[in-house]
Parts: sequence; C-alpha cells; structure tokens
Amino acid sequence: MEWYLIEDYKTALTMFENGEVDLVTGTIPTEDIPRLKKEGKLKTYPELSTYF
Repeated sequence: MEWYLIEDYKTALTMFENGEVDLVTGTIPTEDIPRLKKEGKLKTYPELSTYF
C-alpha cells in the first residue's frame, strides 16, 4: 500500500478521478457531492464519533 498526504481536497478528488489514487477519505468539496453521487462514485457510511 502507498499512502499520499494530499492537503488540497480538490487535488485529491482530481487524482481519484484520474485513477492516480483508489480512495479519498476525509472532506470532499461540497459542490462535487451531487455529481459524484449521480455517477455512483461516492459511497458514504455512518460513523460513530464524538466531537468536542
């Protein structure tokens, strides 16, 4: 496995769409969410967490 630390969310999404990475975790630009859902590229899962 190789892990990349990508600080810019738009860059991470572009790399995913170009096949340079297989997974993007964390934040996805909100303006891209409807498009990614429609294309079947976005999968969301519930997460149990606590925020302070």
